[in-house]
Amino acid sequence: MAIYEKAVRPYMIAVRKSRLPSSAGLTDQHSVRVQCAEMHLPMSPLRDYGVARMIAEAQTSLAKIVHPSAMAWLPEVGEHFKLVAA
Repeated sequence: MAIYEKAVRPYMIAVRKSRLPSSAGLTDQHSVRVQCAEMHLPMSPLRDYGVARMIAEAQTSLAKIVHPSAMAWLPEVGEHFKLVAA
């Protein structure tokens, strides 16, 4: 979740800075948000961060609370992260 939260911060700041009036219609609100998204959101935050890096960090954190012999039972999860190329 932290990977996505970090990626969304610049977008949220841009939306706030747009200072769209509260009376703006839904179409205008959507247009501003789409423009901000195109400028500030990465296409694939997990791919950019690195799936292998994310898995390794998760395993390191888990190893702190799980008995070492149980770590051998962890499945290979990399295949569940099929990321679309940008």
